Amino acid sequence: MDPVSLTAAILSVTFNCAKATIGVHNLIRTYEDVPSLLSAVCTDCSLISLTLSRLEMLLLQEDEYASARFADQSVVETIAKALKECEVTLSELDSKATKIMEGIVEEGVKRVWKKVRFMWEESDMEGLSNRLRYHQISLSSLLQVFQSFW
Repeated sequence: MDPVSLTAAILSVTFNCAKATIGVHNLIRTYEDVPSLLSAVCTDCSLISLTLSRLEMLLLQEDEYASARFADQSVVETIAKALKECEVTLSELDSKATKIMEGIVEEGVKRVWKKVRFMWEESDMEGLSNRLRYHQISLSSLLQVFQSFW
């Protein structure tokens, strides 16, 4: 994968990360008694976004080490795979948050929190949170490997 394609993939994941964060943050603002796990999900998304920004900056940097960073295609392909997996998780998170917010508009605020708990069970939230944390750790580790080519 070339630098332009990898940068495009990073931008796509960053966009989905921001979209998912906004969706979850809207749920937090709408209800006072949401599980604290939703705040953790927002934090994980923010950390992923920061890691992606740093990775993008390295990709776009023109210096004598630019070709060395792409010499080891296994690192580049691993980053691409991690980005794809992260994007799938973020899309799932955004989809769940969007469905819940649509329920708010359709049914009104009174009945919605009961629907939220039904649609987004605690185990689902924990699973998404764990996957996001895994992606954040993976991307941070890959960033460190990529930075080692300086």
